[in-house]
Parts: sequence; structure tokens; C-alpha cells
Amino acid sequence: MLIIAALAIGPEAGFILLATRAMGTPVTLIGGAVGQIFLSRAPAEMRADRLPEFTTEVLRGLALVGVAPLVFIGVIAPSAFVLIFGEEWRRAGELVAWMTPWFVLKLLSSPISMVMHVKMFQRAMLGLMVAGLILRLAITLGAYFIDTRYITEGYALSGAVFYFVALAVYLHATGAGWRIARSFFTPGFVATVSAIAAGLAFNFLISTLEHP
Repeated sequence: MLIIAALAIGPEAGFILLATRAMGTPVTLIGGAVGQIFLSRAPAEMRADRLPEFTTEVLRGLALVGVAPLVFIGVIAPSAFVLIFGEEWRRAGELVAWMTPWFVLKLLSSPISMVMHVKMFQRAMLGLMVAGLILRLAITLGAYFIDTRYITEGYALSGAVFYFVALAVYLHATGAGWRIARSFFTPGFVATVSAIAAGLAFNFLISTLEHP
């Protein structure tokens, strides 16, 4: 955020701050609550050799309950921000749309990140966080040097890339791997398509009201 504030042209830092707050607050609340449940049950599930199955249950629930609302917010954000904050905040709504993959992956990965503590992989977790910082700086600054107008899009993209990698690491740590993705992909996909359709309908309604 400090780098974007220093390098970006105009009020980009303000837009990205509002966008991250809009998306980050529900993700933090849901992810934190589910993470505590995962942490409290994971040791017993691991001793019973059911950690992969338990992880699958958690991810399936998140895919069904949490992903669709985030996708819906991402689809309606440009129109909704104009409606709520005014036309000058449209850019923040556009950034929310860019950030949607980032926060969907964060919602899925953050709760099961507790497996790194359960299995005493704190050193690997530290390495992942350091690598993530370097990766996000590289993508953000790379976007800036390619075109200064897209530094915030680069920042949003870096979040999606990092949390995709993190999700892969956590799934491997649980012993489940990507093979369990099928178990939560289908319900999550159906909910996501429904959320996109509802968001497009909302945007059409707003557009009709603005330009009857």
C-alpha cells in the first residue's frame, strides 16, 4: 500500500484501500471463524487419519457459503460503488472486481493454513510468507514498470497468484492434494454461476434505472 501510494498517479491508494476494506472485512470474519474451528478439530482428525476428509468438508462448506457472495460483490461492485459513493468512486468498484479472485482464494486457503501449525511446519510457513512478499512486490512493481496506470491491477493479480500457491501448499500439507478439488469444485461452480447471473441482473437493473 505504501509503494502504491508513493508510485501511483492520482488517488489510486485511496481507491485500493476502500476496495480491500470492502472485500477484506467479510473474508477476515468468515475465514477467522472457520480457521479457529479447523485448528480446534484438526489435531484429532489427524490422529484419526481423517485430515484430508476433514479438509474436504471445510472447503466444501466454504465453497457453498462463502464464494458466491464474494463473486456477487465483485460483479456488482462498479455499479454499486457509484450508487453508494458517487461516480468519482467507480474506480474503487472496478478494483473490487479485479480483487475477487484474490479474496476467493484467500477465503479458501486462510482457514486451512492452520494445518501448518498443527503439523509443526512453522519454518515452511515463514518461507511461504517471505516468498509471497517477494512475489507480490515483483508482480506489483512489474505492472508499474510496464504501464504506471496498472500498478493496482498488478497488486490485485499478485494477491490471486500468491493465494493460489498458498492453497496448493496447504492442501499438500494436509495430505489431500489437488485431488480433493473435485469435491468442492462442482458445488462452488454452481453457486458461482448463480452469483454471476444475479450480479449481471443487478447491473442491468441499475443501468435501466439510470438510463430508462
